[in-house]
Amino acid sequence: MTSRRHIKGVLWNFLGTFTSRYSDFDGYWVFGFLFENLDGMKIDLLTTSIGNTSAMPSDFARQLALQKFAEQIAKAGLPRIWFREAYLEISKSSEPVFGVVNGLGTSGSNIRFLARAVTDLGRAYEATVSIFVAPHDPKVELRSARATEHDHR
Repeated sequence: MTSRRHIKGVLWNFLGTFTSRYSDFDGYWVFGFLFENLDGMKIDLLTTSIGNTSAMPSDFARQLALQKFAEQIAKAGLPRIWFREAYLEISKSSEPVFGVVNGLGTSGSNIRFLARAVTDLGRAYEATVSIFVAPHDPKVELRSARATEHDHR
């Protein structure tokens, strides 16, 4: 039997899948495209859809967050009505940091992803992960083979 205690695991699993390399836009990690706009982004995870997601990386990321969160709720077998609210806050550190992308040093920032859910009973759960993100640079990044396969169909 599932319980509301599984919500913490749902949040952790959501952050893991959402921030993974598989979150790509046109074959590149979506967060590099969003680098300049990642400070203060907030996504309501209980929204059903945001509409057109094909043209803008920010719309794609929002829709991907909704999809990944819904998938994690379904995998855990939790009823959606147990959630009064759920959101993702994305914030960028103010200090630039040096990191490595595909073996090359580059400047970027640590990005914090905070997933928060409040149950129908008023209990709040949170999970947070921070990752290094550099601005999108196709000269440094490797394009996903999934995008290349899609281009040749």
